[in-house]
Amino acid sequence: MARKRHLTQAPIREAVLDVRIETEEPVDPGRLRQVLESLDGFPEVHELAPDSLPPHFPSELQQGSPTEAETVIGVRGISRDRDWVIDFRQHGVTFIRRAPYPDWEEYSAQSRPLVEGFLDVANPHEVVRLALRYINHFRLPDRDPRDYFVALPSFPSSLELPVDHILSAISASDPESGLSAHVTHVLLDDLAPERIGFLLDIDVFSDNRFAPRTDQFWGTFEKLRHFKNRLFFELITERNARIHE
Repeated sequence: MARKRHLTQAPIREAVLDVRIETEEPVDPGRLRQVLESLDGFPEVHELAPDSLPPHFPSELQQGSPTEAETVIGVRGISRDRDWVIDFRQHGVTFIRRAPYPDWEEYSAQSRPLVEGFLDVANPHEVVRLALRYINHFRLPDRDPRDYFVALPSFPSSLELPVDHILSAISASDPESGLSAHVTHVLLDDLAPERIGFLLDIDVFSDNRFAPRTDQFWGTFEKLRHFKNRLFFELITERNARIHE
């Protein structure tokens, strides 16, 4: 375990911080837009409709505005370098960083004032969900994922069948901390024949209720980060860790 924790080449493709709220009345999307447009660093702003695609990468974001038949539920801001994305929605705020991921200190320092600004405008009576999601994209030298990850689904060895694709998901809750996690494994065919891609998607969250001030719940994000790290390092093998030293 000690050796695993000395990764210097983080495989993080995308990091997502999410805060969900409950309000007496829906937040005015127009007011959310005014606030977002007043912020430095997000010159590109788009309206969000209920069927807007998840913001996996800024290059994949839907362009333009919703049609008249659609309901605007919020706004999305994109940084000049397109590496940072912020969503202000009627029921929450989401902050996204794509690769290269800096570190938790910079990421949390960037996100906290944005979350505080959103809460000031939304004026919720409670925060009802906190979540961190890290999508890790590994580039591995051979096709047997069992050399790099533990607890993967596989065929019995008696069948002698190579695995062509993996898509598995598992959820769990930690009764001691009250935190929960969704973990998804995906074996990809996105690289040259001699190498493979693999996604380890870790989504950790708390459904506890908090007062709508960051000083009341930001410590939970620290706990979520440690929970995510614990899962990550337990789910990869030493061989995998050596590739990223």
